Amino acid sequence: MKRVLTSIALVVCTIAVCIGLYKVGYDSGVSNGYKRGITDGKIMRNEEIEKEVKNHMYKLGSYYGIDGITVDYYIKKR
Repeated sequence: MKRVLTSIALVVCTIAVCIGLYKVGYDSGVSNGYKRGITDGKIMRNEEIEKEVKNHMYKLGSYYGIDGITVDYYIKKR
């Protein structure tokens, strides 16, 4: 009986670890994909990525009629 419980516990723990590893990998892949989408696949330093994201937000803001001062305010607030 003890052997059966041990094997069931081992299987459950293995499945939980696999799900956790998959989730961590998926989340980092999504965020990296988002950064690559804005930077067109180029490898950049964090400052360069920030600059690209700001430019992207300015473009979105001008498309929706929001001025750059408001965009700066929300970037700093975040």
